[in-house]
Formats: sequence, structure tokens, C-alpha cells
Amino acid sequence: MSSEWTRWREQVLDTAARLDEIDYFRLLGCPPDPSPATLRTCFRRLATSYHPDRYRQVDPVLYTALETIYRRITEAYAVLRDPHDREAYSAGLSQGFVRFDRARAHELLERARQTVEPGQTEAGRRHYQQACAARARNDRYTAREEIRMALLFEPSEPQFLILAEQLKGG
Repeated sequence: MSSEWTRWREQVLDTAARLDEIDYFRLLGCPPDPSPATLRTCFRRLATSYHPDRYRQVDPVLYTALETIYRRITEAYAVLRDPHDREAYSAGLSQGFVRFDRARAHELLERARQTVEPGQTEAGRRHYQQACAARARNDRYTAREEIRMALLFEPSEPQFLILAEQLKGG
């Protein structure tokens, strides 16, 4: 076997060993916010190059490594092509999670949203936002009514309770 083949084989084995350290964008070789066409191009290029069936008869160790890489490439493509999963993955990536776990990633995304926008329900968030807007325009009556409505949907939301306390009285 040629030295080029040996180098490529070692690179594949090294990549397979380090997969848990490589984020999906780097794995696919695409920019952090790729267009659907760019994402598809990156995936197809890698899928044809690293498809394990091309090397089944050549080397069983290489085949196993390629199979692992191919599964991860497919996983990365599936996550990044879905806008909601990509947003959740990016939120998890900023927290240091390289691999996508749908439940954990969506939880991190929701937590990040709550720091900007408190509330668990759409109706609770809507009434909270309307209360804040009414407060900003010095309409205390409407602000109190809106926060009261928000608390009907989410009686224990800390930010709602803080605003309600601030709106009490005169």
C-alpha cells in the first residue's frame, strides 16, 4: 500500500477516535450558519468519500472506523438541516456540548430563552410582555391586569411574581 493510503487510513482512525471532540459544523466542514445547499454539498462530499461500504473488503479496522464516522456525519446532517434542532444544537454547543441530545439541547435553548423571555407558556409570556409594555407607557392599571392574567397561566413564574410585586400599590 502507498504512503498516501497509509496516511489517509491513519487520519480516518484518528478522526474516529476523536469524534466526541468534534462539533457537527467542523465535522461536515461547513460554516457555522450554512445554507441548506451548502450543508447538503458538505454532507454529500463526505458521505461519498467516507462511506464504509467502499472499504468493507479492504480492512476490517478501517471499515469499523468509517462506519462510526459515517454514522456521526449522518447524525450531524440530520440535526443541522432541521432549523429547530440546529438552534437547539447551537445553544448546547455554546454550553460545551459537542454531541446533540434533543432533550438536553431543547432544555438549554428554553433556559436561554427564559433569561431573555420568562415564562413557560405562550399565553403567560404574551401577558407578561403586554404588562411590561403597559408599564413602560405608565399605564399601571393595564400592567396590573396583564400580569394578573400572566399569573393565571403560570402562578409560580419568578419574573411574573417580581413584576406583580413591583406593580402593587398606587
